[in-house]
Amino acid sequence: MLKKLLHVFLLFLIITSSLLIPSLLYADSEKIAFYSNRDGNYEIYVMNSDGTGVTRLTNNAAEDSYPSFSADGTKIAFYSNRDGKDEIYVMNSDGTGVTRLTNNVAADYRPSWGVTASSSFTSRSRAAEEWVALNLNIQELKEHYGPTLNGFIDMLYDNSLHRVPDEPGRKYWVEMLNTNTFSANTIVEHFIFSDELNAEVSNMTNEAFMTFLYNALFARNPDNDGYIQWIEFMSGGNSKLDTLKAFLNNEEWINICNMFNVAP
Repeated sequence: MLKKLLHVFLLFLIITSSLLIPSLLYADSEKIAFYSNRDGNYEIYVMNSDGTGVTRLTNNAAEDSYPSFSADGTKIAFYSNRDGKDEIYVMNSDGTGVTRLTNNVAADYRPSWGVTASSSFTSRSRAAEEWVALNLNIQELKEHYGPTLNGFIDMLYDNSLHRVPDEPGRKYWVEMLNTNTFSANTIVEHFIFSDELNAEVSNMTNEAFMTFLYNALFARNPDNDGYIQWIEFMSGGNSKLDTLKAFLNNEEWINICNMFNVAP
């Protein structure tokens, strides 16, 4: 029991750190994989479950992130842009035998090993439309992304653009928050009506747009009562921009911003 409590406490510390983002643990929870920018750019590390034995597994100028242990602990799947595109790789748990698994123009990232098969995993690709809403409550949202500015920006990339952040973009938006140049709400407007999403958002029906907002900002599916009220709001002649601005006054969104320590 004490050992389990120690593991839970250790995971809490890792999740709430701005530099350490944990992956899935393998069966006996003896190792934890995570990515960190402690050495200047994002690389993949492993450590023992008590925090000792930190070992860096990747070493290149690109971003290596989102590691995921196989069920038997012998392999680690991860995301990297080392070849100029967002692709999925796999390596042995000691960092050897790196193999690229995906190769396409879409963005493949955040691999996750299958629960029942140690040799299978899925990745999320925007073009393949494999992304699904996380459907998290606010505490789970905090644990998933971490209560930091980086976590807030990562959430927006993940849930609105459906892709891993590019490092220059992440640094830019975090700096905008750090310097109070933009509020959280202003950044959300930039994301939702960005060139990257403009065509998609413009073609959304009212129903699709509201589902998108719930997924993008609350990381959950719409509740029926709220959904109906917002559809009625849009049906009254309010534009998508007007609807977004009104949606950002929602108490749930304000609580999410407070959790990430950003001003709405």
